Amino acid sequence: MNILIADSGSTKTDWSLIDGQGQVVMTCKTQGINPIHMQDAEVLQILKSELILPESPQEVYFYGSGVTEAMKPRMNSLLQQAFPGAKVEAEGDMIGAARALFGNKPGIACILGTGANSCLYDGTKIVMNTPPLGYILGDEGSGAVLGKLFLNGIFKGSLPSAIKKRFLKWSGLDYPGIINKVYREPLANRFLASICPFISEQIAEGDMIGAARALFGNKPGIACILGTGANSCLYDGTKIVMNTPPLGYILGDEGSGAVLGKLFLNGIFKGSLPSAIKKRFLKWSGLDYPGIINKVYREPLANRFLASICPFISEQIAEGEKYENGSDKLNEAMALYRVVLSNFHAFYENNLIPYIQYVKASQEDISQLEPGVKAWDSSLGEGIPMIGFVGSIAHYFEAPLRNVMEDEHHLHIVKIMRAPMEGLIAFHAK
Repeated sequence: MNILIADSGSTKTDWSLIDGQGQVVMTCKTQGINPIHMQDAEVLQILKSELILPESPQEVYFYGSGVTEAMKPRMNSLLQQAFPGAKVEAEGDMIGAARALFGNKPGIACILGTGANSCLYDGTKIVMNTPPLGYILGDEGSGAVLGKLFLNGIFKGSLPSAIKKRFLKWSGLDYPGIINKVYREPLANRFLASICPFISEQIAEGDMIGAARALFGNKPGIACILGTGANSCLYDGTKIVMNTPPLGYILGDEGSGAVLGKLFLNGIFKGSLPSAIKKRFLKWSGLDYPGIINKVYREPLANRFLASICPFISEQIAEGEKYENGSDKLNEAMALYRVVLSNFHAFYENNLIPYIQYVKASQEDISQLEPGVKAWDSSLGEGIPMIGFVGSIAHYFEAPLRNVMEDEHHLHIVKIMRAPMEGLIAFHAK
């Protein structure tokens, strides 16, 4: 039996075909499918023309951001037309995240990406969902809201002027250009979220003095950070005396994850590495030679793609931990870190507190519940349920996210996943 699983957004859809034992037969990408914004013919065109499978699936599970309750019958009908004879099931991305994170166990599932969403999941269905409301009215914790907070900080002066100067250079924009992007051009949420890689880089840059202190305390030494990028400094026991510029993965960054990825790809395609490693890597990545070339030369953030190869390399040689790139002033990085923390605090206050209050009321005083609201099933265990996160923002800002949720609010994060596919495969494997 073959099972086809889709994780779809408006921009792209990730597909995985697995066998009955949960082994991946193939993976691929197509255009995003959102039934709210697309006509039937457009959806069928993608399903029948872009999705090329080696064999027909017996079961199809589609999880998408536009699959509301009202849209489920229509999406199921389209899937049935594309896969006649197969069992089909269309669900929203929120239930997909919950299943990926918890399987059949209860928990609070969260998606933090360009937008933000969350739900209380009882192991079978969504019991409660606080409305995300979009980046203007809500979406606390999202990339778009983080971008808003950042722009407010650099223009109103709560963030250091040096960060403002670097951002304007990095973005190639000025104040009027930013205002235009936010208020006049379409997809302002995507523009705001696109600032997050810069914020992440700036926070990582403050790690240099932290690394030096961690390595040497008050003694002198040469401190090195090797992560996606690479950086180093000469440290006198108090401050950084000298710093060689990292220059990025094209001109420098020797020792970094990105450069290691470059060397690895050169080796497997030019033959200096064994062909068995090449074969295993192509299966692991789901890419071929043209796909890799496209990632490096045509898609944005090639350094991150190259560095993403490092986990595979690490597995092959049974070694290694990864660290982020670093340089520059600690106080500037910490200012940005606080912006990230405030973003996650807002997410907690506006999205998670309602779930916590609901569970506590069910356990302590059911009269506190609103009339007609069913209590949380006490058989699912005492205390606040586990919490999990899916999405790029949760992935890239794992440390501040854990600070807020675990250290400050004493929640138990069971999983942080960049994308839900791995968890969905585990959920649906027979």
